[in-house]
Amino acid sequence: PGVIEAIAYDTVSMLIQTAMAPNVTSRATLRQALAGRLVFDGVTGKTRFDKAGKLHKELFFLTVDDHNQFVEIGTETEPNEPMDSVPAF
Repeated sequence: PGVIEAIAYDTVSMLIQTAMAPNVTSRATLRQALAGRLVFDGVTGKTRFDKAGKLHKELFFLTVDDHNQFVEIGTETEPNEPMDSVPAF
């Protein structure tokens, strides 16, 4: 699978997990639940939506080291809002 398939998998997973919550009973409550401060930990990394519905995605960069292994070389999050400070789903 490629990047598009991974993003699609994460999107469907977020929707299903959120839609199955007991307090989600309509489109409006689904949107409110998604726009909460929950962090979804998917195959493409951590993702959350803010109260306005804006996507926040933790980015990471990889390189190949001298032993042909992938190594993370840095991360980027929204300023003053590290992903670890909000509850995980």
